[in-house]
Amino acid sequence: MRKSWNHFYRLTQNKPPSEGLVKAVSLLDHTGDALDLGCGAGWASSVLARNGFDIYALDAVPELVDIASSKLSRRASHLRFDEVEAPETFDAIFACDALHYV
Repeated sequence: MRKSWNHFYRLTQNKPPSEGLVKAVSLLDHTGDALDLGCGAGWASSVLARNGFDIYALDAVPELVDIASSKLSRRASHLRFDEVEAPETFDAIFACDALHYV
């Protein structure tokens, strides 16, 4: 990971959740499995977990997996999208700024 990304994620790891995410989560049943693709520093995973979801978070960058894992009860996974082995269904999927890496 380039130094600029390390710096960016250190600066944003404790940012408040986006209004869009908070609103979307409020519309969901607060139970079930949630997938956070490209979890980054884990801010979205944290919001989903606080709202009752069992989180399956993953990122391709080991440093970000460590940061996200420190915020969650389950360790985030160091995986690329094409390496995911997960339940066949999820109750919620979050992928902010991630799918363009596929």
